[in-house]
Parts: sequence; structure tokens; C-alpha cells
Amino acid sequence: MTTLREKFIRELVIRGISPRTQESYVAAVYGLARHYHQPPDQLNDEQLKDYMFYLASERKLAPASLNLTGQRPSSPRALSRGATGQCTA
Repeated sequence: MTTLREKFIRELVIRGISPRTQESYVAAVYGLARHYHQPPDQLNDEQLKDYMFYLASERKLAPASLNLTGQRPSSPRALSRGATGQCTA
């Protein structure tokens, strides 16, 4: 397990995220990283938007699956960026 993944899971546990939701979040971040062949902490906001567009248009995921209504502090992206200390702005 990578250090980044360990930090991410640690944040999820601290925030009281259930084990099943943790698995879902880790899988979502893994899918993002695999799509770009880069660690998630090295991706920029535009890449994230492009990936979400891909998921909505090509994979036909529902808006609820993409959390398009706004980023919550517990979203996988916010937590992965928070774990690395990078700014999300």
C-alpha cells in the first residue's frame, strides 16, 4: 500500500467514514489515477473535470455518483488533496 493511500484511508477513518464507503472512495481515486497513469496528488483541477466529464458522458454515471452538486469535505478528491497538503483552489 502506498503512503498516499495510507494517508487517504487514515483521513477517512478519522472522519468516521464507514468501511464500505472507504472502499468506494479508494476505488474512485484509484480509477482516476489509473485513467491518467499518474498518482492522484499530481493531477490538476482540469484533469479532474475532464475525468468527471468522461464518467458522465462515456460511462453514463448518474450525477449522484459524480457528486456534481458540490464538493463536500469528505469527497475523495478533497481528502486526497488534503492528505498531500496541496491546495484545492
